[in-house]
Amino acid sequence: MIVDRLDAVVISAQYRLAPEHPFPTAVDDGVAVLLWLGENADALGLDLQRIALSGFSAGGNMAFTVPLRLREHFGFESRLEMSQARVVPNVNAIVSWYPSLDYRLSRTERRATCVRPEKTLPPALTALFDKSYLPNPNDNQSPYVSPAAANDDTLKRVLPDNITLYLCEWDMLQKEGADFGERLSGLNKHVHCVTIRERRHGFDKSPWPFSVDPVITRHYEDACQFLKEVL
Repeated sequence: MIVDRLDAVVISAQYRLAPEHPFPTAVDDGVAVLLWLGENADALGLDLQRIALSGFSAGGNMAFTVPLRLREHFGFESRLEMSQARVVPNVNAIVSWYPSLDYRLSRTERRATCVRPEKTLPPALTALFDKSYLPNPNDNQSPYVSPAAANDDTLKRVLPDNITLYLCEWDMLQKEGADFGERLSGLNKHVHCVTIRERRHGFDKSPWPFSVDPVITRHYEDACQFLKEVL
């Protein structure tokens, strides 16, 4: 849909997966992708001043953590400095779908915030995710896995001004997403935060490839329109 609706180059990036490659490998792979795009911008027809990041679930987390990690990689103090480095893509929009944003919260705490906790991902599955990706529990304090752990000054200087969050009402991550969106709004970011009613985490990932859900289509079209306006 993005290819059809936007006059844009769309890059789908792969990254190494846990448990073989725990944190911070995935985030570092994301940084490597951005640097590769910068080095090959001419061949790919990219405008490095008009880059958007998007992802779902873990990818939604990385849409925030990769720019934060990129800043540390170069020691840049702000997006302005990054944009002045000609081979470094200037991320100026994020579209994040039901991301995990604060691993400092336990799964029990997160699940308790959900209006329908029985609809959330089962504890056995989330425990497997967490132990695979974060074998060292102390890593949950890092802003490169918990962007909510970054201080306000860093978020204000590094993240783009245009951010859209799509959250699911029946998801344990809904509240932390809404809280993070409100915090970014308080930092003068332009945040479009949508909670999709009566939907679970991963609501748009149907096992039936030819199924059509008007709710999914509507929000995908909304995301495309957002990108069209800000890029």
